[in-house]
Order: sequence, then C-alpha cells, then structure tokens
Amino acid sequence: MTVTLDAAEVFALGPAGAVAAVREALAGGLDPDGDVPRAVVPLAHGQGLLMPSESGGWFGVKIATVAPGNATRGLRRINATYLLHDSATLTPVALLDGVALTTLRTPAVSVAACLDRLRALADGGGGLRLVVFGAGPQGRGTSPPYGPMSRWPTSRSSPGAGGTCPAGRTGA
Repeated sequence: MTVTLDAAEVFALGPAGAVAAVREALAGGLDPDGDVPRAVVPLAHGQGLLMPSESGGWFGVKIATVAPGNATRGLRRINATYLLHDSATLTPVALLDGVALTTLRTPAVSVAACLDRLRALADGGGGLRLVVFGAGPQGRGTSPPYGPMSRWPTSRSSPGAGGTCPAGRTGA
C-alpha cells in the first residue's frame, strides 16, 4: 500500500527534524556524489527534471517540472512529486509532495553541512549572526528556526518575496 503525504504532512517533520535526517543519512554512509545521475528533459513548455536516488534500502525519484509560462496562468512555476520505493522489491511505499520536500530539504542540507561549526561559533561567547542570501522558499526556510528575523527590502529579481536576516544568536 502506498502512503500519500501532502505538503502539510511533509512540513510536519519540521526544520530540526529535516536537519537531523540529513545528518543521519550522511553519517550512515550516503554519498550524494556517488548517487544515480540526474536528468533534464526538454519539454514543449519547459523542462522535466528526474532526480533518482538509492540508499539504505530505499529507492526514490523526484520528478519536477519547470514551466516558465505558468506565472501568467497564476500557477506555480515549479511542481514536483517524490515517489519512494522499497529497494529490495521495488514496490512503491510513499508518494510525497515534492515541492514541500524540496522546500524543507534544501535548507536542511545547508544547515546540516555547517551546524557543528555554527554551534562552536555561537558557544564561543558573543553570540552569532547568520545572514541568509535568498528570498525564495529555500532562503526563507533556512533562517526562521534559527533566530529572530528582520526583513530586507524586496529585490527586483524576486518581486514580493523579501529577504531575511536573523537578528540574534541562533537557536540551532
């Protein structure tokens, strides 16, 4: 039986849970450089992105689409789903909202990569200020769990988004 996880159910893991999951996978031997190659497929109205991965008894593939014309239709430019399989039987076990998964995972990878160093700096005394460049969902997803935020003006390249900057010591 395949379980379906919508965006709210994917986000329920939370930023700290996502960072812990990434760190656990890497500590368990996941080597992203040795993973299955990704593919970009040109389509009539954009691109298809195929992102397979296999590790720890699981095989999954995120299928994302990039449709530049969707903005004029009031639709998301990027859409995605993630299909998880058992590696031994290749039986599907879960279907996840791929946009939510990416929005949670991408910042988690960034934080997981530098968490030990950030903690060491923060424990050094005077606190820590963390600046995150990026006004999209991954930029916004990197910073809120880690301290009070102040908004920066919106850039022309990302109308309506606005950047963020933590204003104090992190809680990471």
